[in-house]
Amino acid sequence: MLSKPTRFCLSAISFGIREEMPFDQRKKLQVANLCSIFLTCSWTIRLTLQLMSGNWKVVPFDAVFLLAALVGLTLLLLKAWQAAITVLVVTCMVMFTAVGWFFHNGMEDFLLVVILASTLLLDTRWLRHLAFGICAAAFVTVKLHFFVPFPGAAHSRSLFAANMAALIFAYGWFLQVLHEIYDNYRREVDRKNSDLHKANLAKEKLLSIIAHDLRAPIGNLKGALDGLDTGLLTAHQFDVLRHDLQQGVDHVHASMENLLIWATGHLQSMEPDFQPVPLRAAAARCVNLLSGLAEKKRIAIENRIPLAAVVRADPDQLGTIFRNLLANAVKFTPEGGRIEIEGEREESGQWRLWVRDTGIGMSEERARRLFSSTPPRSTAGTQQEKGLGLGLSLCREFVERNHGTIWVESSPGKGTAIYFTLEAVAAMEPLDGAQAPLAGKRPARISGQG
Repeated sequence: MLSKPTRFCLSAISFGIREEMPFDQRKKLQVANLCSIFLTCSWTIRLTLQLMSGNWKVVPFDAVFLLAALVGLTLLLLKAWQAAITVLVVTCMVMFTAVGWFFHNGMEDFLLVVILASTLLLDTRWLRHLAFGICAAAFVTVKLHFFVPFPGAAHSRSLFAANMAALIFAYGWFLQVLHEIYDNYRREVDRKNSDLHKANLAKEKLLSIIAHDLRAPIGNLKGALDGLDTGLLTAHQFDVLRHDLQQGVDHVHASMENLLIWATGHLQSMEPDFQPVPLRAAAARCVNLLSGLAEKKRIAIENRIPLAAVVRADPDQLGTIFRNLLANAVKFTPEGGRIEIEGEREESGQWRLWVRDTGIGMSEERARRLFSSTPPRSTAGTQQEKGLGLGLSLCREFVERNHGTIWVESSPGKGTAIYFTLEAVAAMEPLDGAQAPLAGKRPARISGQG
C-alpha cells in the first residue's frame, strides 16, 4: 500500500499524462515533470536562502536558473514536450558549468545528471550525442581548471585529465547500454500491448458475431419445440419447418466446431501429428458430411483427387481444411452449381490441391486479402447463410502448420478456386472404402470418380 506522500509524488510527476499516450512518451514525460518540479522547488529554496543571507554574487545565477525552470514547467503545462526538454537540458548545461567554474562549489558534477537526463529524454540520436559531448567537455574543463597537483607528482595534470576522460567514456558507454536495454524493453512492451489490443478487438468482434449469428437459429428451434409442447404447432406444421430448422442447426454445429478449434489453437500449441494421409479418402469424408447442405441447393460435388495421392499431414487438421473449404464453396455457390476437388503432383515433391466452385466469386481486392493477416469480413452466402469468419483463417493456419501454402484465384461471377499445397509421401494403397461411392442423395451429384 503506497503512502500518501508517495501517491502525491506519483500524481505530481504524472501530470498531463493520458492513457492513449505511447508507453515511452508517458515515461519520458514523467522524467521531464520530475526534473522541472525538482529544479523549480530547489532553486526557489536556494534563491530564498541566498537573498536572506545577502550572498548577492550568486543571486543572478540562481534567478536565471529559476526562471528557466519555470519556463520549462510552463511549456510542459502547455504540452510542448520537446521544447520544454530542450529548455531544461540547455539551461542545466550552461548553469552547472558556469556556477561550477566561477564558484568552485562542485556544481559541475551535476553535468553527469544532465547527461543521464539527455539520454532518457532526447529522441534523436545526434542530439543525445551532442548533449553528451558538450556536457563531457564542460565537465572535464571545469575539473582541470581547479586542479591542484600533488607536490613532486610527475605529469599529474595529464594523468588527471586522462582519468576524467576515462570516467566520462565509461559513463557514456554505460548509459548507451542502458538506453539500448530500455529501447528493447519499450519495443517489447509496445508489441505486447499491440497484440493484446488486437486480441481484445478480435474477442469483442467474435462475441458480437456469435450473439448475432447464433441467436436466430437457436431461437427458431426453441420456438418450434415450445410450440410442439404447448400444442400451438402441429406435427405437420413442424415437419414443414424442419428444413429451415435443420439448416439452422447445421449452421450452429459448424460454427461451434470452428469456434472450438480456433479457441483451442489459441490456448494450446496444437502441433501437427504428421501421418501419411490418403487425400481422396480425407476429402470423401468431408463431402459426406456436407452432402446434406449440397443437396438442398442442388449442388454437384465431384471428388477428382487421384487414388495414389498421399500426403504427410495431421489427419484432423487436414479434415478441418477440406471441411471449411467445401463449406465455403457450398455457401457461395447458387442452386444448380458445381464444386470440384482436384489435385496433382508437383515436381517439387508436393501435392497441389484445389477446391473450385461455380459460385459468385469475389473482387480482386477481397481475394488478395482473403488469407492475409487482416482478412475481409465474412459475408452472407447465396441463400443468406451466415458464418463466424473463422473457417478460412483456420485453413490458412493449418496449411501453414503442415508446411504448405494456400492461395485463391477468383473473379466476380466466375467462381472461386482455392489452392493449397502439402508435402507428398510415397504412394500407398488407399484406405478401405476410399473408392466407395460417396454419400449423397439426388438432386445433388456427389461423384467419387474423376
